[in-house]
Amino acid sequence: MINKYSSSKDFVGKLNTNIINLLNLKMDPQCIYIGGTNKKHIRKKHNNEFEQYIEKLPEIIREPTYIGVHPKRGGIEFIKKYKENVLVAVRVSQKKVLYVRSIYCITEDKVKRYLKEGTIKKIKP
Repeated sequence: MINKYSSSKDFVGKLNTNIINLLNLKMDPQCIYIGGTNKKHIRKKHNNEFEQYIEKLPEIIREPTYIGVHPKRGGIEFIKKYKENVLVAVRVSQKKVLYVRSIYCITEDKVKRYLKEGTIKKIKP
C-alpha cells in the first residue's frame, strides 16, 4: 500500500521482462518505487492526478495500455487509459533504482501522435 502523505519510499510495481524486451531496454527486471520527494512534487504540480491516481500506481505499472521511452529524458512511460489517459513517468536514479517521477494526464491526440511517432507502443491485452 502506498502511504501517499509520508516521506517513505513505497514499492509500486516491477519492471518486467516483457516490458524490457518490448522497449529493448538494457536492464534487468527490477522493483519500481515512489519516494517522498516524488510524492511531494506530484502533489504540488499535479494535485488532481495525485489524489485520483496515486493508489492506482501498481495497476498502471502492472497493466499499462501503452508503454514507451521518453525520447529526450530516457525515462520509461506507463500510460493507462481510464476515462482519461494517465501517464506515469519512471526514471533511474543515480543509485540505479527506478522511481516514479511524475503522474499526469495526456490527451487522446497526444497518445495518437506518440503512437504515430513510435514513441509509445500499445500493449496487447
